[in-house]
Amino acid sequence: MNVSRKWLEAFLGRALDPAAMAERLAMLGAPVDDTVALHAGLEPIVVALVEEVRPHPNADRLRLCLVNDGSA
Repeated sequence: MNVSRKWLEAFLGRALDPAAMAERLAMLGAPVDDTVALHAGLEPIVVALVEEVRPHPNADRLRLCLVNDGSA
């Protein structure tokens, strides 16, 4: 069974570090086989807001987009 750490923290009403949570679950009879960081490897992804879309002046099928990634 897969369980989200954030869901467990919300259910318990307090934060626990993953190792302590795994140890407590094991003591309750629910051993943890593995913990996986789902956000690992997502660092190069950039989220941006599309602020404007307009037709390309020299192409019928293209659009020019103004995006804001918060860096400027």
